[in-house]
Amino acid sequence: MKNHETDYRKAVAQSKTANDLLACMIEATCERFGVVTLAGLERGQQAAAIEHLDRMGAFAFRYSANRIAKEMSIAKPTMYKYLKEICFRFD
Repeated sequence: MKNHETDYRKAVAQSKTANDLLACMIEATCERFGVVTLAGLERGQQAAAIEHLDRMGAFAFRYSANRIAKEMSIAKPTMYKYLKEICFRFD
C-alpha cells in the first residue's frame, strides 16, 4: 500500500494541469479498490470510491464531477446522491 502512495505522490508532483492531477486521483482510486477503471466498481464500492475522491479534493476541479460520473458509468444525479450522503454523514 505504501508503494502505491509513493507512486501517487510522485505522479502528483509531476502533474502539470488540473486534468493531469484528476487523472492521478482517479488512477490512485482504481488502485486502492483493485479495479482497472472506475466503471469496474461494484455498486457498494461506488460510494466509497466517491468518498475517497472527495477526501483527495477531486471535486474541487471544474467539471470533475462530470468526468468522474462518466468514468464510473453512472448518471450525474446518482453521483451527487452519493456525495450528499457523504456530506450528511459528517454533519
